[in-house]
Amino acid sequence: REWDLLARWSPHINNGYGYPSLNFYSPLFSYIAAFFMFFFPLALGFHVAIFLSLFLSGVTMYFFVREIWGKQGALLSSVAYLFAPYHILDIYVRGAVGEATAFIFFPLIFLALYRLAAGISVQYVLIGVAAVAGLILAHPLATLIFLPVALVYAVSLLFVQGRLDLRGLMAGYRDWE
Repeated sequence: REWDLLARWSPHINNGYGYPSLNFYSPLFSYIAAFFMFFFPLALGFHVAIFLSLFLSGVTMYFFVREIWGKQGALLSSVAYLFAPYHILDIYVRGAVGEATAFIFFPLIFLALYRLAAGISVQYVLIGVAAVAGLILAHPLATLIFLPVALVYAVSLLFVQGRLDLRGLMAGYRDWE
């Protein structure tokens, strides 16, 4: 509500003038919760933001899995994704709302990679870029863990579709040595 976009400010450093602390805590959930706190009381705005992150993670999983297994498989997968023990642990035990918000973006990145493996589309490039940016803002550590997994997924998609030839790649590697 004070429009202070810096996550940390130490007012007693620098002879009382203050100085920004050089640490970063994922701001996306805080921005979403602050938006809802304009319309609802503090606790209710926080809970609405948690509900929204849970709901959107289920929706994005539904859209991703619908591409592969259809509507029934997508519904089952999204419910399983919502009630996964780690997801529940993040919200109800650890209170790691930034990490729970990151669960929105994992299926979106997989969806963008899946559609881009079939053919380049500006729409899915933008979805993928926005999802990676959202993941970075939601939880930077989850980004570091997830992006190598996404790279392996993208390479495996290209390999399965026959657009990546490992024998030719290895032959080129041998020639390079």
